[in-house]
Amino acid sequence: MANNTLDQLSKKFSTVEELQTYCDSQFKIIQKLTKQLNDSKKEIDELKEKYIKLKEAKPSPEAIKLSNGSLGQLGVTDEEAICVMQLNFLKQIAVVRELTLEESKKVEIYVKTLNTIRNVPKKIELETKDMSNEQLIKLIEASVDSFDKQ
Repeated sequence: MANNTLDQLSKKFSTVEELQTYCDSQFKIIQKLTKQLNDSKKEIDELKEKYIKLKEAKPSPEAIKLSNGSLGQLGVTDEEAICVMQLNFLKQIAVVRELTLEESKKVEIYVKTLNTIRNVPKKIELETKDMSNEQLIKLIEASVDSFDKQ
């Protein structure tokens, strides 16, 4: 078969120089495609490694502590804990690869939620039935002053 192909090529080209030019161009194409193939194989191997790392990713120790019930003792709400855990998980993903649009939107939502939770003014309940008007006015002034300092 190889002789058949060579015979056909020799009939196709009238001179040895034409055949040599054709062979050189074919060789360059083969080199280029081999390089692309090797680059693609490297990229596939890197992506496989990243996939394995993501698949084996475990929650951070902080997230485990928060999920084991120490939330109430720390004054952390369940919503805040969820936001922190999810943000930690997305951070681990971001270390390995760029976040997708959907993941980026999740980060934005969790950050906004966390900021909202953490910036809610704390309620102070006082028994005001037995307070005089002067005491009530002083209490309001103190509240306004502490609010201005923030």
